[in-house]
Amino acid sequence: MASSPDSSHNIEDLPAGARTPTNTIPRSHFAGAASELSPPGSQTQPTSTHMAGVMGMGPGNGGPETMPEGTSSAQSQQQPKIPSWMNKRSEEEYQRAMEYVVDQDFTLETPIMMSRSWLQQVLIVFLLSPGLVTSHPRYQSRPELYPLQLNITVPATTDVADGYIFIAPISPQPVQPGAYILRNDGDLVWSGLGRYDIYPANFKVTQWQGKPVLQAFQGYITLSPMRNFGHMSLLDDHYESVRQTRNCDPLLMSLQEFNIHGDEKSAQMQTDRQTQMNLIPWGGDANQTWILDSVAQGKYTTLSCPERVAHAWSVDIDVETGRVVWEWHSVDHVDPGASKLGLQSGCFGSGRDSTDPWIYFLINSIDKDDEGNYLLSARFPSTIYKIDAQSGEILWQLGGRNSTFTYNQELEFAFQHDARFRGRHGDIELISFFDNSYAGCNNITAHPYSSGKYVQLNHSDKTATLTAHLIHPEKVLSSGTGNVQLLPNGNSFVNWDSVGSITEFRANDSQVVFNAWLYSGDGPWNSTQSYRGFRFPWHGRPSEHPSIVARIADRTQTMSIFVSWNGDTETATWRFYVRAVLDGLDQRWKPIGQADRKSFETRFEYSLPERSLDDRIQVAAKAVDVRGSELTFVEANFRDITSWPPGESYEAEA
Repeated sequence: MASSPDSSHNIEDLPAGARTPTNTIPRSHFAGAASELSPPGSQTQPTSTHMAGVMGMGPGNGGPETMPEGTSSAQSQQQPKIPSWMNKRSEEEYQRAMEYVVDQDFTLETPIMMSRSWLQQVLIVFLLSPGLVTSHPRYQSRPELYPLQLNITVPATTDVADGYIFIAPISPQPVQPGAYILRNDGDLVWSGLGRYDIYPANFKVTQWQGKPVLQAFQGYITLSPMRNFGHMSLLDDHYESVRQTRNCDPLLMSLQEFNIHGDEKSAQMQTDRQTQMNLIPWGGDANQTWILDSVAQGKYTTLSCPERVAHAWSVDIDVETGRVVWEWHSVDHVDPGASKLGLQSGCFGSGRDSTDPWIYFLINSIDKDDEGNYLLSARFPSTIYKIDAQSGEILWQLGGRNSTFTYNQELEFAFQHDARFRGRHGDIELISFFDNSYAGCNNITAHPYSSGKYVQLNHSDKTATLTAHLIHPEKVLSSGTGNVQLLPNGNSFVNWDSVGSITEFRANDSQVVFNAWLYSGDGPWNSTQSYRGFRFPWHGRPSEHPSIVARIADRTQTMSIFVSWNGDTETATWRFYVRAVLDGLDQRWKPIGQADRKSFETRFEYSLPERSLDDRIQVAAKAVDVRGSELTFVEANFRDITSWPPGESYEAEA
């Protein structure tokens, strides 16, 4: 569980009204059980299943977790409450687990965290581990896939925007971390397993050479130092690689940002550099000299590096040539004293060596307006900056010590992410951002819950006004990242990252029209999170072949055919065929029927004619789109036509 608030911690730099939480999250969230287990006698620090550092968290610092208001520990032990994020299936599994706990005289501290003994905790986690509560693979045609699921608490209404859900759960929480495209009901469209793996941050649709493509960060994160490194990979509608973009400078590309500008020629990216400077003015001693310079870059994207540009930190790059066209360094423009997490806070780097630099700034988003100027979100100063593209000077800042604009307490924010330009008319400028309001360290918060915010900036009277406030149905507090996407119909799609939830809000009245919890595995303890989440229209035409298998029920003449095509969005109908192979000669294909394609995997039942066990049967399927055009034809190999295990039958999931 998270550590208790540090009453001695000085948070004078936080916005007015900031405080340590006392009753913030009505649920500790269900990923914590496994990560918080420790052998008897070991010293267990407060932990979090969130990936640390790169998303604004320090090692060993989880989110504040408290009991729901009015609920005592004793009450929760006697009558564990079913969390509202569970769907019916999860509720049933939860109840079964609770019955086992009661039978074994286990003790529950909260609805989602077990205690009393280390061995008892291990037993519970083992009982609820993925794969232990189901006897069949999720997909007969693709048994190796175990994708992310959604626990949907607010089903999509007719007011949701068009498009699919793009989400990328991270390692190690999900069974299969990677990039996923899902329908509104949680049904799988595409598993990026093998295409985007490990840490596929910023998975979304973007425009490249006039066509929609997929983009995602490919790389790793490290906790010592808290860094991430890799490259951006673009896939076309066939899910084939069309470009990999890396930094031509001797710097590591960060997952924090890769944003191809509307002209499709340049992209904004972020990186970091360990550098040395005298940190005594900010509370350091003679041995504390290392600081992390947060850098924004703009460059042209390319596969080659024709020109070397040194010391590029906040950068705009040319997409074609890889040439850096703009760069900006935090240490050149912002005093380290602006950080709300001082050097002595112990949160994000000690500054004593290059492997543990003080992270005082941390750019986590970069956007570019029509005039070519840049919008930077800096997490630890809790400030959003607009930067002049020519001089690099700060044109204005919202939040922090020297805010250009005045605003009321409702607009107060801290440790924010994903600041975006939303338009300008005269002296009025509009932006949006995700207000975490939580540092991810020492239980420091500005508000009791995170939110998405749309803000109007008036350059005449220097005021900032909150125009839309997007709050999760359960008022969650996200210690990691998060983002707010403005959809074409005016709705907003919000990803709550570290608490593992996604929500769509209706335009104008901010009514919730969709909400789901990210979920991996068949037990209710397996939460997950995604760096960002989006909704986009998408047409997938995979180059890989469909997968088809057939199962013949034991002691019957009924054959079940299963077919799927990972990433396909165009198939409307599957047409099925069968033929016999006699004396090595293939007979003609015989049509046996068709089935509408309604989900990732389509099942078709066929009653075989009287036959001997020596007959060799082959099945096939043809994919047809809404216009009746054939898309592909796939045959099942003989090894893919098997019998069910004796005494078993297959029941499709509802």
